[in-house]
Amino acid sequence: MKDGTCFPSVSHTNGESIDSDYFNLINTQKYVNAMANFGITTFYFKPGMKLVKPKKAITFKEDSHHKAHLYCGVKNIAVIEIKE
Repeated sequence: MKDGTCFPSVSHTNGESIDSDYFNLINTQKYVNAMANFGITTFYFKPGMKLVKPKKAITFKEDSHHKAHLYCGVKNIAVIEIKE
């Protein structure tokens, strides 16, 4: 949203987290690895996926709420304000 929020979610403010659709397992693992290399530390994914935890991940777990999408997030992200 224009004001940097992602109502009704409180964890998606200012790019602190994103949700994405699942790919096939191989591509989802590559995506998770790329996000970890970018600095993402928290991942929630659907139960039964055989994903491997990246070394840089802190929270990496199956979560039934995320059956339809992969959650990638970070607690503190550097926010750069761009003036128009």
